[in-house]
Amino acid sequence: MDNNQMDNLLDVLTRLSEVPIETEEDFPVSDREEYYQEFKKIYKNGFRHWYSLISDFLEKQTPDIYSTLENALSWISEYGKKNFPACDETNSGIDKLLDHIELESRRIDRMKAVRETSVTTNELYIKTVEVATKAQDSANDATEKIAHFHEQSVEILSIFSAVVLAFMGGISFSNAILQNFQNGSMFRLIVTIVLLGFIVCNALFILLRCILYII
Repeated sequence: MDNNQMDNLLDVLTRLSEVPIETEEDFPVSDREEYYQEFKKIYKNGFRHWYSLISDFLEKQTPDIYSTLENALSWISEYGKKNFPACDETNSGIDKLLDHIELESRRIDRMKAVRETSVTTNELYIKTVEVATKAQDSANDATEKIAHFHEQSVEILSIFSAVVLAFMGGISFSNAILQNFQNGSMFRLIVTIVLLGFIVCNALFILLRCILYII
């Protein structure tokens, strides 16, 4: 018997939720009378609705249905207490149903809010991890570039030192050789100067070329 009454109750709630009920004009007195009589047939012989089935029913509905059911049951309860004050069993059953639907709808709303917050938090966490990873990669690249820059600086300074030494050594070597050509022929002097210039210029060119390649 309880199963049939519970099925009838769920059928009544389904029909109540089919049309939005926001104001009293949306739910005339004739409809309140009709639904109250149906609840009167359901809540008899000590019937108590099953909270688990009501919860399952509500979880399948959209949030706008909650307000429709709450408004409709509130006006049905008000109608019953006013016109059928002696029907305590029916009035009490409707009040308990209304109370359960209000509590359950708020619980479901909170659970949905928690899930949405969790999803948002997870998305922010993923984005934060991505940003942190990119920042770490940038820091690693910068570290590598700095280390490479130091290596380049050392190499460039070393080659510049070699250029200076080569130039100064070439000058000193040229002076030492040219001093021995004071009494020599002009032809030998010119050939020697050309060879020395060729050697020194090529050495400087090679060193400067190395600097250019590093840069």
